[in-house]
Amino acid sequence: MEMILEEKVTYLVVMLMYGKEASNRKQEIDRQHYTIPNQRPKDKHFEKI
Repeated sequence: MEMILEEKVTYLVVMLMYGKEASNRKQEIDRQHYTIPNQRPKDKHFEKI
């Protein structure tokens, strides 16, 4: 039982340490995912003008 508790605690510590980095990376990927498709219609629109 003690081993399992220690593993859970270390897992939580790792999650806290890497959670911010992971969420920041996810936000960056989400931004890229949403901005790249949005830029294409704008570029086409500028070409028409």
